[in-house]
Amino acid sequence: MSVPLPIVLDKQKAAHNSHWTSVFAYDPAVKVESVICFESFFVLSGRQEGLTQRWICGKDTNNSTWHKTRLPMPEAIYSLGTAKNAEYATTKYRYTYSSLTTPEQTVEYDFISYKTVILKETPVPHYDRERVEATASDGTIIPMSVIYRKDEKKAEGQPQALHLYGYGSYEASFGAWFLILSRRMYVKVDM
Repeated sequence: MSVPLPIVLDKQKAAHNSHWTSVFAYDPAVKVESVICFESFFVLSGRQEGLTQRWICGKDTNNSTWHKTRLPMPEAIYSLGTAKNAEYATTKYRYTYSSLTTPEQTVEYDFISYKTVILKETPVPHYDRERVEATASDGTIIPMSVIYRKDEKKAEGQPQALHLYGYGSYEASFGAWFLILSRRMYVKVDM
């Protein structure tokens, strides 16, 4: 919801939803967890499809219509965090990015150019990852994130050691963070 500042300062008027404007419609598939406000845009943090997400929200060039853009990610399996964002009057948002094969990076997204720049990273070669799904006995689709060493992957159908790192349900999802056990020939599955 959006409420003009003078109305927000007047508690009597702010209480009446006739003064409110809908910015984005409710979506039951999206869980919004927090909001970070900047001078010309704001960032919604939450979850969708079991993954952490960031949506950059602002008005179009003529300042009349709100738009919401999900931050693009380079991999299908990842986790996000919020980095230090000390500047209010900026066009840039900093966040942390990690995946099963990518240790934490600090990334900066520019709201005007729609470009990202990696500010800090640690490369880790020799790993691969997959996003797979299993079907439960009741028909529920269970998304799983898998990491393994490229040189240790066995042929499909062959038994392989597995370390089940976590199982998330009822909105208790586990992030796709890089795991040091992967160096010891573990296959990691987050569910």
